Amino acid sequence: MAGKLVWVRQLREHLRDQYADRCLYWGMRWASRQFMDILTLIIDSMDKSKFGLPRFDYHRMPKFLEPLIRPRLVCTAAIAHGWCTSVFLADEQVSHGANAFADILLRVLEKVYQMCQVYKRPFPKHLWVQSDNTVSQAKNAYTANLMAFLVGRFKFHTTNLCYLPVGHTHEDVDQLFGVVAQLLCRQKTFEDPADVKRIVQQGLQDRIAAKGEDLSVEFLDEVRDFKTWLQVTGLTPNNCFGNREGVEAPGSFSWKLRLDLTSAERAMLERRGNTGQQHDVFCLVKQSMHAVDLLQPPVLVMPAERCRRVAVQPVGMQARIAYPDERVTQLLKLADACEYACGMPRAAFYIRGLVSQRIRCTIPPSTVWLCSRSQVRLDPVILNGTPAFRHLPDAMLWRMKVRFSP
Repeated sequence: MAGKLVWVRQLREHLRDQYADRCLYWGMRWASRQFMDILTLIIDSMDKSKFGLPRFDYHRMPKFLEPLIRPRLVCTAAIAHGWCTSVFLADEQVSHGANAFADILLRVLEKVYQMCQVYKRPFPKHLWVQSDNTVSQAKNAYTANLMAFLVGRFKFHTTNLCYLPVGHTHEDVDQLFGVVAQLLCRQKTFEDPADVKRIVQQGLQDRIAAKGEDLSVEFLDEVRDFKTWLQVTGLTPNNCFGNREGVEAPGSFSWKLRLDLTSAERAMLERRGNTGQQHDVFCLVKQSMHAVDLLQPPVLVMPAERCRRVAVQPVGMQARIAYPDERVTQLLKLADACEYACGMPRAAFYIRGLVSQRIRCTIPPSTVWLCSRSQVRLDPVILNGTPAFRHLPDAMLWRMKVRFSP
């Protein structure tokens, strides 16, 4: 009995901790919708099982199609709360790692910047990115360097990359994925990515407009090479992104200038004799989002001098993934079946285009926001946030609201 009580207490503590983390995300989401100088994004990818191309109008798959594995799209959604919802569709040959995550992040930031120009709103000063707890996309050294670069070049006062505990990462973006899955399941057939884009665009338009946000559905044909772009800094954060021997990796990372460190954080540095420029970028690591204490003293991740080595924006592209010969043979058989047995010429054309690299790739546009000149910061951020994130606006969660019925 005593052992069971210990497990029950641990479970209740675990559930309480994950709820505290969710409350922080909900607060930052609300602050973003109220345009309180913080931009809150959540980025995640959907299960690929719903995106096999083409979809056949068969109750039971014919035997000649069973061994032919269809190509699949990767659907990634990025919600900039209060601003826009962007859905990106990419084929199998596009890299879906850290470069893709960074490219999607910059595309959304560029869209928010353009909206600020149109609606005459000030661009947010703080960035909060909520992501899935996986090292393949967001929780890695390359994304960490990008977040530090955005602070070092004065694009944001602070950047924050946060993860909910493993097993509790489903949030509002997953609810959006549920809607997308329903939209696709209602379709008897679709042949190529253009059909999928049309279905998603038409199905989500009214839902996103009701939130007062813009919707964009676009193809992610090419991703920029952020790894090579940031390699000139010679910096590689490591040792803190993956779980080891049953110990969970940290779930909260914040980047800020030395100028913005609190007195307590500066005292931790002085004990270690760390000195440098006011515009050096430090990372603050915490075990969980709601934790108040740091796991270690602030870590110098990008000195100002090294940040200036980086070009204004990335220009190189990540190479597309080539199919092995066996897969090429299988896809060509599938294309023939689509054209001659199933009456799907557009699907056959798309599949043959994948094999022959005939897909017309759209090079990502230059990022006007990233190239724009940012004012050098001289004054520290105002500390008025929650105890867990003092450098962020105070997002009060439980404000009373009244709904008037007719």
